[in-house]
Amino acid sequence: MEALPMMKPISLPRGGMLIATSVGLIQFGAPPETIKDSIQSKDGVAGIFVLADFFDYERGISLAEIEFPVYYSFFVRGRPLRIVCTSEQRVRVERIIQESLFGPEQFDVSSEIVDGRVPPEFGREWPVFRIHPTLRNRLMVIEDLVDFLILDDGGSVSIDAVTIERPSGSSFLVRDGATGDVATISTRLALPPRALAFERRGSAFIAPAFGVTILGSGHGFDPNGSTTGFILWTGGFGILVDPPVDTIAIMQEQGIPERSVESVILTHCHADHDGGVLQKCLLADRMTIYTTPTIFKSFLRKAEAATGHPSRNFERIVSFHPVRIGEPIGINGASFRFRYSFHSIPTIGFDVRFGGKTIAYSADTFYDEDAIRDLARTGQISEGRADELLAFPWDSDLVLHEAGIAPIHTPVAALAKLSDDVKSRLYVVHTSPKSLPEGSGLRIAPVGAAGTLRLDAKSLPHQESIDLLHALRAVSYARDLSLDWAIHLLEVASIARFRAGETIVRRGDPGDRFYLILSGWCDVRHGEVEAKQIGRYEYFGEASILLGTPRSASVVAATDAVLVSIGKDDFVQFVRSTGAEERLRRLHENRALGTWALLDHHPILSALNPAQRGVLQSMMIRHRLAAGERLEDAGSPDSGGWIIQEGVVESSAQGGSTERFGHGSFLADIESVMDSRSSDGFSATAVDPVTAYQVIGQDLRDFLSRNPGVYLRLLQAGGGEGTRGRAPEPGGVIDLVCD
Repeated sequence: MEALPMMKPISLPRGGMLIATSVGLIQFGAPPETIKDSIQSKDGVAGIFVLADFFDYERGISLAEIEFPVYYSFFVRGRPLRIVCTSEQRVRVERIIQESLFGPEQFDVSSEIVDGRVPPEFGREWPVFRIHPTLRNRLMVIEDLVDFLILDDGGSVSIDAVTIERPSGSSFLVRDGATGDVATISTRLALPPRALAFERRGSAFIAPAFGVTILGSGHGFDPNGSTTGFILWTGGFGILVDPPVDTIAIMQEQGIPERSVESVILTHCHADHDGGVLQKCLLADRMTIYTTPTIFKSFLRKAEAATGHPSRNFERIVSFHPVRIGEPIGINGASFRFRYSFHSIPTIGFDVRFGGKTIAYSADTFYDEDAIRDLARTGQISEGRADELLAFPWDSDLVLHEAGIAPIHTPVAALAKLSDDVKSRLYVVHTSPKSLPEGSGLRIAPVGAAGTLRLDAKSLPHQESIDLLHALRAVSYARDLSLDWAIHLLEVASIARFRAGETIVRRGDPGDRFYLILSGWCDVRHGEVEAKQIGRYEYFGEASILLGTPRSASVVAATDAVLVSIGKDDFVQFVRSTGAEERLRRLHENRALGTWALLDHHPILSALNPAQRGVLQSMMIRHRLAAGERLEDAGSPDSGGWIIQEGVVESSAQGGSTERFGHGSFLADIESVMDSRSSDGFSATAVDPVTAYQVIGQDLRDFLSRNPGVYLRLLQAGGGEGTRGRAPEPGGVIDLVCD
């Protein structure tokens, strides 16, 4: 990056704006990893950060991720970071710093430890990491790290000759008295398009029975690598471990089906480990999070501070599965054992056994045998805790171990002392290749799908049946199958294998079978034109069976593909018994009525993936209303939500205010629907003839519960609790109406 001209705003590649002033660089906004852009520039990292928007719901990322700028300013430059923000934002920033640098203010891990295991003594251990680097006689406090300058609306702050004003909610005004320069910076941070992390793969990804796909092996300051995170594969199903930011996009680039992964292990709450977890929760289907209660509560507090939503909303959108230290827990057919590592905040590592093989992951930890024994001798940790920390399972078939700057991380020198046998099974993460000394025998974990580390583990008994049931469970209307029906489907379903280029169904042929993709990719074509590509757990063939019409498109295997196949009669019997026939018919009728394009006119619903759209379309009940007719029970939890296709609706809120909504509007009292409680909410009346689609309350609750990110984004679009969304002129993009 060229040296910055004075007061000319420059956009950073990952987002954020920089200006050079007489008091140094000032950065506006702090999206994830922008410090990596600054480190590579000639001008360096800004010493002053100005915060406006706190969170971007479209990308699911924080715009105030100041953890690493704070670390850099204090530990590298030896001075606090100056943060310009509002009074309310200061409270949120302080909460984030508390959780990420100092850990929870109150905690009790006694119930998280199996009897016989030595519990971590955080109150005794953490001073090892918190001693002030220059004032050795005391521990660090937030005031050492951050100097807050409060800039509420209509106010200003001065830093020597530079004044920053916020005359309105839409822009900052910066005046440099030393140079006479003036700059105006928008408070709305525009994020640039995300750069590709990998070249797109042309071949299908085949998940290993047991192994690891590394999505990133770097650290928070590594300008050339993504932060450390990976997919742990057991039985062909993935578990994300500390996913990096933009993991969904990385998986798409690598040809890894998103629906191959339904759970996350969160090891701790530093930004380079939990930022991608929050994003995955907001942008994907409902996720199960595995961690300890202590770490999960810390995650909830950080999520609340980052987004402004109360933590109860995040508890609603994820499934939390607590783990206990030392107690085996089964996930996807594998047996996990977790342990508290030695880090500056509560952090868990684990080892996992599957098919006779084991993988061990250190997570962030300080491992140095001599140093840990010294800490025990001086009474800074107990002898029992030292023994537990040093009892790392180095004999595992695959070891992923972090390295970095001690004592927060394991020094590379400690890993270099390991035996050649251990190093032959060891891959280093959380560091850069240049950090590994030549001749040390250490190697960085390979990144990307092509470098997937695969162990020769035995498959589970009945693996094919397990795969088939997982696939069927991914189909929305088969998700809650009874055991009897699961057995019956195993009896009638068959596995069909196709080579790349082979036609599976042909347009115009009669519908005789239903297909569900287990692995590989297929092209759905109208004529010779490729319309779209579908992958794991997506399905086709149901429309021609239920409607008695010829196949509307051809489907060709784009790669070698394995599919579940169910014959026409068995499929019809199944959907009738589950009550899904009506919804499937409605889905295809609604698609013919232009509802796909209708969803494109709403800022949140337009972002639904094809599977989510299909489920929502199957719930939409069409209504025609005359002028003056009311939308039935609009605003009540039973009424659910209404999507306007044609005409204009006038909505009256409690208190008497009215607004008009047109094409693409979604009207719902989301909190009332989700809580199944009555509310005065709003009423709505057709101004002229209206065509609208209703999603009744129970269906809307089910949809939002299974797609929690949609729920939070709708809530946010409505302006938050206790407010109503704005209403542009009919025909524009309409925000949600929210109680």
